Amino acid sequence: MNTPKPNRLPPPYIEPVTIDEIRYYLDNIRNSEVSFSITYLFAVDANYDEIWRIPVYVTKFDTSIETDVQEVYPISLDYNRDKHSFVIENEAGDIYTFDLSSMEVQKAEIIK
Repeated sequence: MNTPKPNRLPPPYIEPVTIDEIRYYLDNIRNSEVSFSITYLFAVDANYDEIWRIPVYVTKFDTSIETDVQEVYPISLDYNRDKHSFVIENEAGDIYTFDLSSMEVQKAEIIK
């Protein structure tokens, strides 16, 4: 019996970042209609109770084709102590910054 092979690899594991007993991690959440997903940055306390979640980016799907192959997963989460901010990169090469002071996400302009 042949086992079907997945169309793509599973999302990469991204190590959570802990600062002052608050744990920060990324996760993708799909809506119930599966027409898009949102990648969030979560903050949880030592008991894993959610403090907040901030949307970082949205991935829209063409529902006429398999959505798993369209998902754009985050690949890194880095903390910049000097700027008190996170840098988030996804598979598409998009880079976002999240400022912990202002609680704002901005997409970085990439010059090629």
